[in-house]
Amino acid sequence: MVASYAASEKQPDALKFFWAEIKKHPKEEGLYERFLKWLEQTSLVDEQLKAYTAAINQYNSQTWYDRMARFYIRQKRQQAFVNYTKQLLDVFDDDEASVYMETFGHNRSKATAR
Repeated sequence: MVASYAASEKQPDALKFFWAEIKKHPKEEGLYERFLKWLEQTSLVDEQLKAYTAAINQYNSQTWYDRMARFYIRQKRQQAFVNYTKQLLDVFDDDEASVYMETFGHNRSKATAR
């Protein structure tokens, strides 16, 4: 069914469908993943950001924090990535901060150099 939503004229219907399903089944992590996979095939960047934010609010996990960071990097949103990193480092414990910086520290330094 979702494949039929690929055409841009059907994107509003797909958005309504996914958000309604997420509202009905908020603990179904796979819905967020499928929704984001579909969104990556569209130019709906703001919707991707909304979906990542909703997933982080629902699951509050390192996996979703990392996915959001990768989103900012893929979208070349350097300042947003730097701000997001600062926000996370303020709340992470030492171990979480260390893992995050090992994974993304090189991207942060590139972003601040620009």
